[in-house]
Amino acid sequence: MTEPTLARILRLSQEISYQYKSSNHLLSKSWLELESAQGNLRCLEMLYDDWLEEKGLELKR
Repeated sequence: MTEPTLARILRLSQEISYQYKSSNHLLSKSWLELESAQGNLRCLEMLYDDWLEEKGLELKR
């Protein structure tokens, strides 16, 4: 193999490694955001149910 080919292989290998690490980080961050949103939604639902009960309204689901 020629030197330019080896240099290109090395550069692409490093880029793929960086992209993998970056993707892994973004996926982890996305899961944390999703779990947080699910927790907030559950809390909102509980508060809404309590509010309906306090007002004497019936929950229709």
